[in-house]
Amino acid sequence: MNVVIFAVLAIVTIAYLIVASVMDIKERMIYVFPAMVLHIAWSFYLLFASEYSADFISIFWLINLIVYLILNKFKIWGAGDSDMFLLFGNICLASGLMTNGYVAAITECLYLCAGLGVSIGISRIEAGIKKEDIKLKREVAVVPGIALIMCVLLMKGFIWRVM
Repeated sequence: MNVVIFAVLAIVTIAYLIVASVMDIKERMIYVFPAMVLHIAWSFYLLFASEYSADFISIFWLINLIVYLILNKFKIWGAGDSDMFLLFGNICLASGLMTNGYVAAITECLYLCAGLGVSIGISRIEAGIKKEDIKLKREVAVVPGIALIMCVLLMKGFIWRVM
């Protein structure tokens, strides 16, 4: 039953991530309501259907919430990008069993760095297509890179549950 719920959530999430990525590239904005609904859905899944204790998940969510609030307070990212970060945290946990909090934090940071690197690569390709100069202050669509990493993590999580 866990695999079916995971698969349904994964398919809906991947569909949203594709739409959000296209929107972010075209308009530099995304609809955040679906991201928050998916964040809540994944939160319930992690709480009731996963291998993590409620204490572990609560601490993980608290740390992610603090980072989310810092990102929004200091306007480090756009608001939609910060909302995507909350969903990203849940996807990282759902992708496979983490042995402790340190592993979860380091793994999430590494995946986030990979997503941001992919976003920068996509931005360079986008600048080349639009024949724009690549400058240090060029806006970068953050969602596509993070979305790609989340899709890979969802596939990893599905394979992990099936095996």
